[in-house]
Amino acid sequence: MKYISLSVLISLFLFSCAPEGKEETTDEKTPVVEMSYHGEKITPENAVNFTSFEGEKAEGVKLSGSIDKVCQAKGCWMTLKGDDGKEMRVTFKDYGFFVPKDASGKTAIVEGNMKVDTTSVEDLIHYAIDGGMSEKEAEEKYTEPEMTLSFVASGVIIK
Repeated sequence: MKYISLSVLISLFLFSCAPEGKEETTDEKTPVVEMSYHGEKITPENAVNFTSFEGEKAEGVKLSGSIDKVCQAKGCWMTLKGDDGKEMRVTFKDYGFFVPKDASGKTAIVEGNMKVDTTSVEDLIHYAIDGGMSEKEAEEKYTEPEMTLSFVASGVIIK
């Protein structure tokens, strides 16, 4: 009787651990693109490359670009760089979310507000240090304020 009870318990355990349904298979021809979402949930539709965007100020726009640098302290900002060398700094609405520090080289889609802004020497040095530059190098490189494209994102997709 003891062996029958033990056999029944083992059988129940084995059947309860068996996978249910079909196994998932992937089509080798279809690349898997993983996307991560940060901030407000946005969609990738209708994003335009930021280097082709015309204007100095816009609200509620959706732009895309290649991530060049990310703040290595927290992921609290990133820069997008275009093929033409044009660069845009992206910060995040109300300092409410961050992006992964290892996102450099990936593509980002950002939605929010863009403007041309003057970045102070102090901020330029701060950004350079957060990006991995030494304090001495940053102080030597940045001695004048710069006009830069600035973008405050409410939502970001990284792929």
